[in-house]
Amino acid sequence: MTNQFYKGDIIRTNPQDNFWGIAVVLSESEKTSEFHALCHIAITPLVYQHKVEFEELDIAKLSVLQFTRGIRLTPGEESSRSETSIGVYLRKFKTPVDIIGNVNPDFIYSGPLPFSPDFGLEVSWPLCGAVARSLGMEALITWRRIYDNENFQKEIEESKRKHEALMLKIKEEEREKRKNSKLRKPSKPT
Repeated sequence: MTNQFYKGDIIRTNPQDNFWGIAVVLSESEKTSEFHALCHIAITPLVYQHKVEFEELDIAKLSVLQFTRGIRLTPGEESSRSETSIGVYLRKFKTPVDIIGNVNPDFIYSGPLPFSPDFGLEVSWPLCGAVARSLGMEALITWRRIYDNENFQKEIEESKRKHEALMLKIKEEEREKRKNSKLRKPSKPT
């Protein structure tokens, strides 16, 4: 078994216990003097609550997920943006990856697939590094927004509450450090 991705590889993702998804390698490049060997991986919107097998897939219906990402602009001010879920990844992988098949991916996405994130390109894709266990999390989030929204929103609110409590604790600790630092400074003799 090889430890690198090839164009058309169908990857079974498992971003969270009891949830599986599908990602597809859209392109590949060889190592150069400037870059490691890279590939473009597309996350599909497919989410399963069982360990999906290649034979279950309707290959003709594979598509790239359009993901709505929430963005915190400032505390209390949030926005969102739509993203096409394609990223540039290292072709070699160390973490276990389930490659369950291979197809010609040209029908999934036919637009440009540049590897360089140079500004000024009309299309660029985020550099994602090595594939992590969380590959496909965007599809799971999208699925939960539709099919498990009530529980998902509760988890988001709890996460926000914990984050804000942690930030408050950190600010308080920093304030105490500054206060103690001022108290320890020796006064200058007059």
